[in-house]
Amino acid sequence: MRSIFKIAVLLLATTAVVDKVQAQGPGGGGGPPNFMALIDTDKDGKVSVAEYTAFSEQRWTRLSQGADKVKVASLQGFQANALAGIAPDANGDVTKAAYLAAQPAKFKAADTNGDGSLNEAELTASFPRRGGGGGN
Repeated sequence: MRSIFKIAVLLLATTAVVDKVQAQGPGGGGGPPNFMALIDTDKDGKVSVAEYTAFSEQRWTRLSQGADKVKVASLQGFQANALAGIAPDANGDVTKAAYLAAQPAKFKAADTNGDGSLNEAELTASFPRRGGGGGN
């Protein structure tokens, strides 16, 4: 009986976390995470190059699970889309150096109004959606 109770509590906790992440999306539900809340560390309503770079480094660590390179063919969905536009080497790998070197151009492409920072709309549009779209 205790095991069933523990499983029920774990299931409820997991559901609460998933609901919280989904609620961060536009309109309060079911959408993508609120990237601005994740990346705008100084909470000034815009993402600087430094904030974008720091997030990109953290994203690489999650994407690569700490490795210095990842095999593009082994990735799916958001992970594969994170490497969009970065040419893999002859072995089909993208290295951390190549990924990080591509980020300034991705930031510049996302900065559609050319003010040197990303507003929420620019930032959200720069991230891929399930099934494609976006550019980071």
